[in-house]
Amino acid sequence: MLAGTGQNLPPGEGKGFGICSHGGRQLGVVGAHLSVDMNSGVVTVIKLTGAFDIGLIINRNTTDMGVKGAMIWGIGSALIENVELDGHRCYTNGFADYPIPRMGDIPEIDLAYLNNVESDNPRGCGEMPMPPTVAAIANAVFAATGFRCNSLPMTPEKIRKGLAA
Repeated sequence: MLAGTGQNLPPGEGKGFGICSHGGRQLGVVGAHLSVDMNSGVVTVIKLTGAFDIGLIINRNTTDMGVKGAMIWGIGSALIENVELDGHRCYTNGFADYPIPRMGDIPEIDLAYLNNVESDNPRGCGEMPMPPTVAAIANAVFAATGFRCNSLPMTPEKIRKGLAA
């Protein structure tokens, strides 16, 4: 994982990057630009950018939707979603009150693909963009705050506590 430098950004903003090689056949990099409210610890993702080598792309619209969906899943994993466990029991027993990203949480997302027409087959892209999205957000939070949050989700409470330490 690589942390962004945050150069030329206002205080509380950061950029970070995450890279994923999935099965040696798919490669992806995601960049995140975000802001952190230094008083509340609330993270706002401003923009995600992804570049992927996933083989031959047959339908660009379907590919875009799958990749964006995985990146939105990464936002949820990084900042919002939390399965409550205590080592013996799972206390999260339904989705009625389980927090997931809402439309207001979704930033601008730019995508680029290496349309690898020399590949023998399409390779798919369903889940692969999620891990580098989480890494990019974590690195951008670090670039914005100097605090490395080592557990997910990176809640405002964890960020406030980390900033106070």
